[in-house]
Amino acid sequence: LRTPLTPVLATLNLWEGGSDIPAVLAGDVKMLRRSVELEARIIDDLLDLTRISRGMLSLSPENTDVHAVLTFLFDLSRTDFKERQLSLLPELKATRHHIYADSARLQQVFWNVLRNAIKFTEPDGRITVTSRNNAAGDIEVAISDTGIGMTRETISRLFQPFEQGDRARSSRYGGLGLGMAISSALVKLLQGDLTARSEGVGRGSTFTVRFPTVEA
Repeated sequence: LRTPLTPVLATLNLWEGGSDIPAVLAGDVKMLRRSVELEARIIDDLLDLTRISRGMLSLSPENTDVHAVLTFLFDLSRTDFKERQLSLLPELKATRHHIYADSARLQQVFWNVLRNAIKFTEPDGRITVTSRNNAAGDIEVAISDTGIGMTRETISRLFQPFEQGDRARSSRYGGLGLGMAISSALVKLLQGDLTARSEGVGRGSTFTVRFPTVEA
């Protein structure tokens, strides 16, 4: 399913970065590229969900700097923040910020949470990312937004595959409801936990990821 998309995406990237395409088509090329990227991401999510449910997901744990992963994602999402007119407020204060985990899967978890925060926060909003160490020395990373918030019912269904809490949320923002289910499963496989809280609709959301730390 994914293989035929690769040459399409490569061609669209080439066109978008070149000067041969007429200016009148630039917007269409960008739209096509983003649509193909979204399709590829949905396929990847479905594959991940299948691997996780069958116990076939392979992990390659290593000593990983959580702050380095977060900083990389901040740079990666800079354009998204700019386009959505959002403010990013990083407060990485944990003194112990190394964990033993698969760095690629850890990046996937944080990217899913950060992307959700961007998606569900209206323009001129802000997203705060904090890190701290608890009494046990674990690292806790909280990603908070000033977005649309969640009801208790939404939170109760948030980590279930293909669930998005309510129809209005699904119809307005799209998606299959896989990202948070996959993130929750991955965090468990990485020996951590993921929680979500919100004080209600229109009052933002906070996702907190906790992992035991190791020496740098």
